[in-house]
Amino acid sequence: DLLKSNPEVRAYFQNKYRFLLVDEFQDTDPIQAEIMFYLTGEQVREKDWTKCTPKPGALFVVGDPKQAIYRFRRADIDTYNQVKHLIQATGGEVLELTMNFRTLNSVTTRLNTVFINQLPEKETAYQAAYRPLNAFHEDKGGTFSGIKCLKVRPDITKKDEIFHEDMKNITLQIQKLIKQGYKPKDFMIITRYNNEVPLYARSLEQAGIPVNISGEAIIGETLAFLELAIFLQAFRDTTDEVSFVAALRGIFFGISDDELYQWKQAGGRFSIFSDIPEGLQEETKKKFEIALRKMGTYYGWIGTSSPTIAIERMLEDVGFYPLLLQKGGNKRTLKSVLSILIHLKQFESEGNSTYNQVLNRFLELVYEKTEVLNIEGELDAVRVMNVHKSKGLEAPIVFLACPANIVDVKSKIHHHIKREQSVSKGYFAFSEKKGEFHRKDIAYPLQWESLKEEEYRYLESEELRIIYVAATRAEKALIISSCKNDERSNPWNILLQIDGIEPIDLEDDEVYTEHPSSTAIVSQDVVQHTNNLTDWIEAKAVKTYEHWSPTKDKDYSFIADILREEGGGLQWGSFVHELFEKLVKYPDLKVEPFVRSLLTKYELGDREEEAMTIVDKFRASPIWKELKGAEKVLTEVPFTKMVTKEDPYFHSMDVNNENIYVTGVIDLIYKRDDG
Repeated sequence: DLLKSNPEVRAYFQNKYRFLLVDEFQDTDPIQAEIMFYLTGEQVREKDWTKCTPKPGALFVVGDPKQAIYRFRRADIDTYNQVKHLIQATGGEVLELTMNFRTLNSVTTRLNTVFINQLPEKETAYQAAYRPLNAFHEDKGGTFSGIKCLKVRPDITKKDEIFHEDMKNITLQIQKLIKQGYKPKDFMIITRYNNEVPLYARSLEQAGIPVNISGEAIIGETLAFLELAIFLQAFRDTTDEVSFVAALRGIFFGISDDELYQWKQAGGRFSIFSDIPEGLQEETKKKFEIALRKMGTYYGWIGTSSPTIAIERMLEDVGFYPLLLQKGGNKRTLKSVLSILIHLKQFESEGNSTYNQVLNRFLELVYEKTEVLNIEGELDAVRVMNVHKSKGLEAPIVFLACPANIVDVKSKIHHHIKREQSVSKGYFAFSEKKGEFHRKDIAYPLQWESLKEEEYRYLESEELRIIYVAATRAEKALIISSCKNDERSNPWNILLQIDGIEPIDLEDDEVYTEHPSSTAIVSQDVVQHTNNLTDWIEAKAVKTYEHWSPTKDKDYSFIADILREEGGGLQWGSFVHELFEKLVKYPDLKVEPFVRSLLTKYELGDREEEAMTIVDKFRASPIWKELKGAEKVLTEVPFTKMVTKEDPYFHSMDVNNENIYVTGVIDLIYKRDDG
């Protein structure tokens, strides 16, 4: 919008970025295409991007329409074709690159025999044109190369059994080639769908073969992570009773609804800082004592450690890692946790230093099912992934796995997007779930059947491109999984049309599983080897600095119920504190309803008139007048300051260390012209 509506902004960026190279252009969505033409177009006042003419030499686009496989995230072939035609129409040149520098000719030549029959000679609205794969590297023999197939036995016909047999076949073949000198990182297993990835990874792990799953969306689908998200939100705002109750009811504390009811009936507050009320059943009382003690400790960690360190400590203390294992997690699951923590530390190091910022990033990872970082990088491991993850990657030997799971995309069409010049039109159908596997349509656009048919033509064409992407990941050998009886459910079935594919003959061996050798040990051995393990702790236990806050060691319990002449008690003080904070942060706040809500929150009864008097006094004060003219206003500002012996108030602190870090929170800071 900034580029579209502001010629001066567009001219500024065009002057700053004079040449634009867009790689992997087939993955570009319409908004990105629009930005490209605003950044390179000669007409800085033209708002219709399709009427912008790129300056000579300003725009260089590289892409392969045969690899356009991201329609589900708006990168459809319509956008590719539209931009290509715009470049041609405005004097640009289209060059066709057909040389393949990745794959041996023993693979490319045979793939050409399939795709020449599947792709049109000239591009259409739905499909890219056929272009041959011309291999730069010639297969001179002597290595494991070419196109081969792994066949599931004809007596196996059930889907689950086919999966299991195919996993066994691939695992055995990889074991066999590793024995011949290949490394695990030489292999890539590609599945058509994401839910198949863990099955093949597990088969390899059981055989002792290292596995690297690229982009497994494991976080948001795991109960333990969802529970952790609920738990961590309890510390975002200690006045948020809903989050606090959710954490108590969660898997880590396991307090039942009946016990929560008992707590409320006994006069307990839903707060980390609540006292234990009298009259609770002993078992319920113990549960709440443990929960409140733990949560108080965790809240303290958040106040004294960096957010990620605090989260790490909480993970260990609540038993998150054993929970993952108990819920069926494995080494890969634990690596996912490590990956998330590494990501959060990196996020924190970029200046996102508050608990709320780090927590919000974690919640994005969980609820948006964001894929965890691939921390294994270039480790020597077999890579397992679905086709969409494999794009742009390669491996010497590639397996196209899972030959019995093809999904009819027509049944999953719920919208159709039509690109028309500079605009897009969307048509959406709505349905509700009926049972486990069925949905009932409740609303759809006029002419929905023809729109649905149109969308199907796009998706059907894209399905062919998905197979093209999968088949072109191999450098030396492409191995296609096959069912001898019926290939109709095989997502790779068109590749099996290649004449004379060599079948791989597997010996009828059991899958080898590593069994670590065990040795009996006695208690004396344990004592001997662990006797001095904790000596280093004593040396490290000497304090190098002291931590002090203005409220350290103060006992407020004796004033909890004392009433002042005005207001009175900690509850009233907290009420006034929060009221003033909101008045400062939101000067246009509708005060009366907020005051009523706040009085209810602090259980202060009908004291609205008294509260409004305080508001009026505050707004009549010199401070309020200064705030109105302040350059900058901040509330609840945390600070840390190192204090040395030279500081005048050093000796007023009851500490025994030369290095002291003072922490606290400043209620209000405002900046004026004079400081």
